[in-house]
Amino acid sequence: MPPWSDEIAALVCALIERLDDGDSSASGTLAEGRHVRVFPLLGLGAFYAVSIEFERSEPSFAALATKFGLTLRESDVLRHLVNGCTNPEIARALDIRETTVISHVHNIGLKVGATKRSTIIARVLGFSNQ
Repeated sequence: MPPWSDEIAALVCALIERLDDGDSSASGTLAEGRHVRVFPLLGLGAFYAVSIEFERSEPSFAALATKFGLTLRESDVLRHLVNGCTNPEIARALDIRETTVISHVHNIGLKVGATKRSTIIARVLGFSNQ
């Protein structure tokens, strides 16, 4: 289960209560910008449709740096990492050596508790807590 599934369940229950009070549809926003909309399925009694928007705005890298204890440079590397840049691309963009990028990625991984790039990205964006 995703770490935010309890949050979704709580919001959906609250939105259904609004529908039971007579609203034709209800919506709310979860942490990190996920939008949830609930509306009744007409003619089906107490059945509801739930729409969850998973697109998010770009994360606040300052907030991520604080949350995970990243240095300013690690935060810069993370921004490029999340955008899918390779080590050579990050090195060129930040005017540092590729070996320095590798070191920063390793340190970021230690701080977020992940060893693979994909897991680092998933963890900092809130898709994984393992």
